[in-house]
Amino acid sequence: PAGRSLVEIQHISGANIQISKKGIFAPGTRNRIVTITGQPNAINVAQYLIEERITQEETKRACQTAAAANAAAANKTSAASVAATVTQ
Repeated sequence: PAGRSLVEIQHISGANIQISKKGIFAPGTRNRIVTITGQPNAINVAQYLIEERITQEETKRACQTAAAANAAAANKTSAASVAATVTQ
């Protein structure tokens, strides 16, 4: 569910994390604004955990994109093989 990672990071770090609403981005980017408040150590832990989560998500999305591209390429190859078989 949406927000589960955020709640978990807040719980682990002890920091309070606010994320800008959808459509509200850092100037010149498509990145939402994250505000972390709390004790310095809690802020550091929260920042680290957020960065790790972002990295995990980016890796997951890259793998999904690659898998989709591979599947599309395989489908084209299969279609070409079928067409070649039918016309022979």
